[in-house]
Amino acid sequence: QAPWESQSVVLTAMSSSDVQSVGSETTSDEQLCFLSVAEVVERFADAGDELTPSSMLEACIARIEATEDRLNAFVLTTFDHARRQAAAATRRWAAGTPASAIDGVPLGLKDLFDTAGVTTAGGCHGLRDRVPEEDAHVVEILKAAGTVIVGKLSCTELASGGILNPHYREEVTRNPYDLKKTPGTSSSGTAAAVAACQVPAGMGTDTGGSIRGPSAFCGLTGLKPTFGLMSGRGVLPLSRSLDTPGPMCRSAYDCALLLSVLCGVDDKDATIPAKAPRGRDFITQLAIKPSGRTLAVVPSLMTGLSADVKVQFDKALAVFRRLGCNIIEVEPLLGTCEEGVDCWELLSAIILTEKAAYYSQLLEASDQVSPICMDTTLPYLNTNLSNYVQALAQRERIEAAFEQTLESRGIAAYILPTTKVTAPMLPTDLAEVRANRMKFAKRARLDDKVDKGLPILQNDAYNTMIFNITRQPSLAFPIGFDSEGMPTSCTLSGRKWHDAEVLQLAHAFQSATTHHLALPGL
Repeated sequence: QAPWESQSVVLTAMSSSDVQSVGSETTSDEQLCFLSVAEVVERFADAGDELTPSSMLEACIARIEATEDRLNAFVLTTFDHARRQAAAATRRWAAGTPASAIDGVPLGLKDLFDTAGVTTAGGCHGLRDRVPEEDAHVVEILKAAGTVIVGKLSCTELASGGILNPHYREEVTRNPYDLKKTPGTSSSGTAAAVAACQVPAGMGTDTGGSIRGPSAFCGLTGLKPTFGLMSGRGVLPLSRSLDTPGPMCRSAYDCALLLSVLCGVDDKDATIPAKAPRGRDFITQLAIKPSGRTLAVVPSLMTGLSADVKVQFDKALAVFRRLGCNIIEVEPLLGTCEEGVDCWELLSAIILTEKAAYYSQLLEASDQVSPICMDTTLPYLNTNLSNYVQALAQRERIEAAFEQTLESRGIAAYILPTTKVTAPMLPTDLAEVRANRMKFAKRARLDDKVDKGLPILQNDAYNTMIFNITRQPSLAFPIGFDSEGMPTSCTLSGRKWHDAEVLQLAHAFQSATTHHLALPGL
């Protein structure tokens, strides 16, 4: 049987505790890589358990070496440095002085996060020799918390563009559930690595769905926090007004563990709102039960769903009803001047205008970026400033409408399928990809009146963009599988700064189901 034909398997929970377990003290060395973040740190804390950060790292390295030739998730590994980090974490746990609740946990970083002394290229040929002198703020926090950075994970060129990027490297990152299919973009490598159990968790970024889309396609739980909850300083930008770092894990519990460490204000990051909370414990809040909460489906975001996605979403709603939630329908933009807004048109106009400004020097040297990047981004160097400002104002009006709807109706969160379809096949024709990206860029132009009947693009499969526009916390989590064994996903999006509530709701769902325990048969 070809490796991409293997079917997913679900590991049965071995513990009835709040954190469902797929491992135990008798877990073999080969199975250690299947442990969740919560299970890893629980075992680190047990003085009678032989698992250490060093032995956990070696299990991850073995898994990477066994699977990476098929996945292509990493653009570089830092095993020697990781071993030194793991040895230090092992000593801290042995002394009873861990640096944090996630000390010693192996992680991977999307190759947008600056890492001092280690190349950060963002999938761009023109940045292939870029070695930052300082860590991104997120990396500073992770290192201070004692986590073990295993390497840098692939992403599409400058966090946009297609999954094929031969201008930077020939290898294509693949979905561990089916190697012929896409893992999603742009946090492609993070999704593939975590889903394939190369690492128990990783960091991605989300500007239009780049955490949640790949999480959906690869059966993960991925959080786009409230904009400003985590600092973007030291992250290669796509859109400073929208870029949001976040964790990609196997459960809401694991996301809460990481977010409790990562949450906080960076005084050097001017994009963070003054009201952003400084440090919170998202774990203890998971115990709050969802009974009596109201979840809202937005009918206008339910169009174009595949039959399998619709079936699994309806089953997920049934689970929330059994948990005591009320399900209603709302249209936040109904009757407003923003009714019928094309989310991709608005969001992409902002993103590509800002991207063109950030990378103008690269764009002016035609050999530094791919032809696709040049085609889609270069025209935005001449964007009319008035139109760009109007687009920002429209984004703010939509944000206000979505916030007001939650507050006035007493709604805990919006609920919808994360993607309209499951992971599609990887493209093989670069010319076709380039033509489609041009259609996408033309559709988003602020200065042109274009035909709205353009073909649906792969990015339209994501149901994520609206919550980048609203800047609200948005969590994707698995809810089952389609007829071909590919993951389906649901999204919960709540009020700004209410990240804990969407984590609570997803954790309650995962405490009642086992979808998040599934692993690909890689």
